[in-house]
Amino acid sequence: MLQNEILCYWNLLETNQQPRGTTSCAFARSENKLIIVGGNSQRISYNDTYSFDLETHQWDKIKTSGEFLSVRIGHTISLYNNSVWLFGGYDGEMRNDIFILDLKTHIWRKLPQPKVVPKARLGHTSVVFEDTMIIFGGWNSNAFLDDLWQFSFKDKTWKELETTGKAPTSRNGHHSVMISSYEMVIFGGRNEKFERINDLYILDLKKMEWTEILALNEKPKGRAGGSLIQIDDSNLLVFGGKSEPYEFLSDCWIFNLISRCWTKLEPLGFEPRGRAGHCHIYDSDSRSLFVFGGGRILEENKDDYFWETLQLKFEKDIVEDFWNFLNLKQLCDF
Repeated sequence: MLQNEILCYWNLLETNQQPRGTTSCAFARSENKLIIVGGNSQRISYNDTYSFDLETHQWDKIKTSGEFLSVRIGHTISLYNNSVWLFGGYDGEMRNDIFILDLKTHIWRKLPQPKVVPKARLGHTSVVFEDTMIIFGGWNSNAFLDDLWQFSFKDKTWKELETTGKAPTSRNGHHSVMISSYEMVIFGGRNEKFERINDLYILDLKKMEWTEILALNEKPKGRAGGSLIQIDDSNLLVFGGKSEPYEFLSDCWIFNLISRCWTKLEPLGFEPRGRAGHCHIYDSDSRSLFVFGGGRILEENKDDYFWETLQLKFEKDIVEDFWNFLNLKQLCDF
């Protein structure tokens, strides 16, 4: 029903010197650009840095110097004070270090390791909350993790956080995003049973309280390595990810935080291939989701990496499409 009302379409963009097809890179937004660092292509890991301009739709390789980080996959980056803060990942060993890239000078430096640090890990998530970085979950070769840590950008110190409420189970390959100045959402991932899951949680970072958000209608398939994006104050967008061992998804879903209902979109135009491990950014000015890279496993020991840059363009604001003609009960077909 609603999928026929939210008009959106995929475009395959023509871009210059885009990065090699990659998975498991880290990405974050810096003003009108998407920054990506590292990743894996053809089973080779890298440590290079690129930026994508949201206005010109062009890529630029950032030439960096300084204390170079090792090749890295499964890490995260966070943007704070015009610098990239990279944490964790895998370079042949699990890591729990922090590297900082100054986006003005393009110089990397490694932060001295504090006395108290989280376990080394990959496949975790990170968000910025006030003057801190919050990380959750991941995998450290021995176990899936469900711990929550806070890093102070000012003091350069870590502390493990204690929470109340119903917390998410241990997982990696999940997705997280800030939906307000103090609320973080966690969706999906792969749990300790190696199942791809589709649960949704909100953490109030002021109260340090978890709440599970129970959907009132059909949910997307469980997945890891996909995208979770905040479109506006009320709506989240999920795209792609890995479900079963050889099932890679290209579906798009909207979750409305007010109605607690999922809506599957049916975009027009170019049909993207199913993928996981891609990077993404949403630009509200152009009402567009930009997706780069990702890959899929075709069969054992045979991978397919994507070099393309995609744009999912919405004709109207999602809020406008939701509320012009529907109320909350109609959203869930009550």
